[in-house]
Amino acid sequence: MTRKGKGKKGGVQPSPNGEIDRSVREQNRFLNYCLNNDVEITLYLESGTQFIGYIVSFDLKAILLGAKNANKPSRLIQKSYISLVRPNTPIELFIEYRGMGTARQRKRAKRCQDHD
Repeated sequence: MTRKGKGKKGGVQPSPNGEIDRSVREQNRFLNYCLNNDVEITLYLESGTQFIGYIVSFDLKAILLGAKNANKPSRLIQKSYISLVRPNTPIELFIEYRGMGTARQRKRAKRCQDHD
C-alpha cells in the first residue's frame, strides 16, 4: 500500500470573521509535508498515549494515522485530543527561510529598495 498522494489534503479554512488563521496554515503545511514525503511521526495524546505511524489523510478536525505494519488498521484521531505531533527523523521544512533574516528585516530592506 502506497501512502503518497492518498487522502484529502487539508485546505486553509477561514475563520468566521473571514480572516485566515496562520497557525492552521502552518499546521496544514507540516501535515502535507509528512503526508507527501512518507515521514514517520509520533503522535502524543493528552492522556499520555502515543502512536507511531504515517499520515494517511487529515482534515480540519481529525488525522487518519496509518500503522507502521501494513496489516494493522489505520486510526482516526481527533485533533482536539492531540497534544504533540513529532517527526521521528529530522526534517528541513523551513529551509527556504534560512539566511533570509526576520520578517521585519525583509520589510525594511524592501522599503529601502523602493525608495532608491
